[in-house]
Amino acid sequence: MTWIADFVDPAELKQSGATANQPLVWNGTRWAPGPIARTSVVGSVASAGAITSGTGFTVNKTGTGVYAVSFSPALASIPAVFYAPVGTGAVFLSVLPSAAGFTVTTATDATFTTPADKAWVFQAIIP
Repeated sequence: MTWIADFVDPAELKQSGATANQPLVWNGTRWAPGPIARTSVVGSVASAGAITSGTGFTVNKTGTGVYAVSFSPALASIPAVFYAPVGTGAVFLSVLPSAAGFTVTTATDATFTTPADKAWVFQAIIP
């Protein structure tokens, strides 16, 4: 193996079980082929619960204005989740997120006495 100023020539690295486009990642003990850990998920959801943009999550509309989002696969840790309505007239109430996902309720009033199906966008970020 050729060392060039404390670097290894990439052309001399062996496959070592890696698949096409798979990077080397630190597994806590050594460098090995593996996936890049996701640090965020971004998406938009229609009022009926359909995903209108984004990947890495699914949505299950469980009631009027209630949407359960599951990350697929789960994130490495609990993210901070930010929401915004598409259009006007929506407020949000969220159950504490987990690495697996979160549930959000949309309504037309701040007391949530009037849940309503609303389109919305979100970003989940691992701090």
